[in-house]
Amino acid sequence: MKGDTPQDAVDKKEVGRKIRALRMMRGLTQEKLAEEMNRMFGRKYTTNMISTYENGGDHMLMGILFDFAIFFGVAIQELLPARLLGGRDAVLRSFVELTPENQAFIEKMMRLMLKEEVSPA
Repeated sequence: MKGDTPQDAVDKKEVGRKIRALRMMRGLTQEKLAEEMNRMFGRKYTTNMISTYENGGDHMLMGILFDFAIFFGVAIQELLPARLLGGRDAVLRSFVELTPENQAFIEKMMRLMLKEEVSPA
């Protein structure tokens, strides 16, 4: 968009990549995502809008960002650009992005480091 800084463009693209990844993980087309979000929120999302957001071509109002977070069942922080998150949030976000198997492994390692009992998986 006109007036965007280079960092704005990077941020929009990062948010768009996260939304695209969540959509693809659920096996949805852009058209199906728009249909399901319209049904869930009573708004008028279009395939073109979804594509524009995924490609970082437009600023997303907070309400739209919240719609995506609610639809995909993720915390809003998971959609925000990494530069806006502090150290702890970045670590938690990275943990959430791991596979369930890797999350279980990390949890066991943390319990061992804390000298807690580790139950077999």
